[in-house]
Amino acid sequence: MSRLRTHLRVNIRLRLAAVAALALLFVTTGIIIAVTVNGPFTGCLDKKGNIYNIAQSATTPLFPCKADETAVTFSNGQGATGATGATGATGATGATGATGATGATGAAGAGGAVYIDRSSQLSGGTTGTTVDVLSLTLPAGSYLLSGRVTAVNGGGGGPIVICDLTGLPTDSDETWSTVTVSDNAVGSESLALQAADTLSTQTTVKVSCSFLNNPGPVQYSNNVLTALSVGSIATQ
Repeated sequence: MSRLRTHLRVNIRLRLAAVAALALLFVTTGIIIAVTVNGPFTGCLDKKGNIYNIAQSATTPLFPCKADETAVTFSNGQGATGATGATGATGATGATGATGATGATGAAGAGGAVYIDRSSQLSGGTTGTTVDVLSLTLPAGSYLLSGRVTAVNGGGGGPIVICDLTGLPTDSDETWSTVTVSDNAVGSESLALQAADTLSTQTTVKVSCSFLNNPGPVQYSNNVLTALSVGSIATQ
């Protein structure tokens, strides 16, 4: 009789273990299926921190929790967007990039035109006669002008030679020059003239020369007049 009771107790325990194993298999299968949906889910939290008996329910686990366990409800849905994290540290400086292609050639700048007139071995005529030694016709604009005349005594005496830069709106001491040429038969002297002026219209600028105190001829040689176009002229 004692052996029969023992056999029955063992058999009952084996059956209970089998039922528990089936229940665990069912619960495990339920977890795998349930995580594919958002929930909510409710299960039992044991003392070891494990959650089991999970059911897709907001209040009830798959099976009642034990007395020392806690029913917990959770969700698999997406939570609210978290706050923006702090700015990361500045990264290391990158390598130097390749040299860029050469840019297109810029447009030519305005101004800078140069006008030149030259003459050589020009007769000065007679005493008191004015001769135009050099001449430039310039468009409206601002210019720096410079002239040079070499007067050569061709007949004795000491002629006084006077040259003037004519045609400019503004007259100044620099626009004319005078020298006394040596009374040597081949004596010569150079005269320098310069000016800075603005022309409102097209203008012809000349270097005009004459001589006094000499009955003989005077020659003007190696003469040059230059006008450089500039953007503007500032008077100080």
